Amino acid sequence: MSAIAKWLVLPAIMFSGILMIVSCGGKESFASKNTTEFFVEDFNPPFIDVLWMIDDRTDLTYTSSIRNHLIGEAQTFFSRLDQMTDSDYRMAIINGDSSQAGTLLPHPYGVPLTKGLGTLPARVNAFTSVIGQIIGLSTSSTMSGLENARLALAGSFVPRAGVPLVMVFISDTDDHSVLPSGAGSNPISYYSSQYLNAVGNNANLLKVYSINYVAGGAHCASQSNIDQPSDYNNNFDKVSTQLGGQNVDLCGSFGNTIDLNGLKLSTPKTTFHLSKVPDVTTLTVNIYANGQSFPTPAFMFNTATNSIVFAAAPPAGTTIQVDYLSH
Repeated sequence: MSAIAKWLVLPAIMFSGILMIVSCGGKESFASKNTTEFFVEDFNPPFIDVLWMIDDRTDLTYTSSIRNHLIGEAQTFFSRLDQMTDSDYRMAIINGDSSQAGTLLPHPYGVPLTKGLGTLPARVNAFTSVIGQIIGLSTSSTMSGLENARLALAGSFVPRAGVPLVMVFISDTDDHSVLPSGAGSNPISYYSSQYLNAVGNNANLLKVYSINYVAGGAHCASQSNIDQPSDYNNNFDKVSTQLGGQNVDLCGSFGNTIDLNGLKLSTPKTTFHLSKVPDVTTLTVNIYANGQSFPTPAFMFNTATNSIVFAAAPPAGTTIQVDYLSH
């Protein structure tokens, strides 16, 4: 090993059993390259999947004022997602029409919108063109928003592994989904478990929002209440509550009140994947933020995943600088 390599040591305690020290010959330094990589310890997820269910059935007669209200509030929420730091997303829209079985809007060739697709104004316009179709469609009278969402997550909009899923249900009525055969008789338990299953049963990856009438509130969207009290079980709100989500008043402002902080990851990152294979004897790590240095937690190098794994997560908001020689 060269004289230089002998003096390069890891800055913190290593775990046994995973670190692999490579014995190097005297010629290694001539073939190695200096590599520096930066990572940010940020609780905001880098990717988000968003599924909207918008009630657009003909028996739900929106007035022009509430139609514009819904479009404006939804656009606000959309724009907030777009502006989240270091975040990317896929966003799809379905309706509550039982005959559509979770296919994406606009029919018949709906596709997910993404942050990387065109400019923000173009994406907002595309979104508006979709939800602007909520008047006068020829659709089923049965409200099947919960079932359509289940079908979408299983087919037309399958969540990406390990990516947080946001579900937004907008309606002025209750859900009347027909449970699949063998699903039991409790729609709250069934659909809650199905949505959790879509994200690998990791509750930290799922947020559900119900935008509907609140108990005792005004009926601003439709000309008549199509669900009589005996039929109204408030299933959208109950599923949202079951999954620790948020229920918002349809008649009020929800674009700015939906808590995007709920999308933050609950567990900070301890593993950081390197882009090149390092000479592990040359790894050095520095952690800092706003010109201030932080102690480097003990770490190991996992050769199987080519990753640095810290024993304790670096502080939120810090930058992790990793320097090494790579072959």
